[in-house]
Amino acid sequence: MRQNMNQNQNQRNDIKSKMKYSIVSSQLLFSIGIMLILLFTGCAKDEEKVEPTFSSLWDNVFFGCGSCHSGSDTEGLQNGPDLSSKAGFYTNLLGKNATDDYPFWVLASGCYSFPLIEAGNPNNSIVAAALIKSVSLNLINTGGCDTAYSVHETNGSAITNSDTAAALIKWIEDGAKND
Repeated sequence: MRQNMNQNQNQRNDIKSKMKYSIVSSQLLFSIGIMLILLFTGCAKDEEKVEPTFSSLWDNVFFGCGSCHSGSDTEGLQNGPDLSSKAGFYTNLLGKNATDDYPFWVLASGCYSFPLIEAGNPNNSIVAAALIKSVSLNLINTGGCDTAYSVHETNGSAITNSDTAAALIKWIEDGAKND
């Protein structure tokens, strides 16, 4: 009888051991599977390398601007420039300012005379200041222009990746060419 009890106990221990092994194996396989998925699929678009070209910036940064900046009237005067297309973004911002080009557009205080994009000078460009905190602080301190960076930061459209910010600054420094 004692032998049967020992045999039953050994069988139970074997079963427990196999169950523990099975659970640990399942957890390990699940963890490896998740790691492989993350490794091969990536996590987010903003982790892609953004080049200092208009095409790369459009694909990774500017493409969403038109959801708020669509210039609903035919001339784009009341709601500002139409930024809903790649061509519109470029032609409606480069070398333009709110005072001359969009006189009825409600822009942040003190910013009307600043260029929206000034080729060669990112520190004087409203678009860079509205998306990059360091440029925004520069325009606030030197020009009294409240760039609406805080609005873009709040709605999640500000640039938080330093490489992406550097790409935008470099593109403007290099003349903001339409490639």
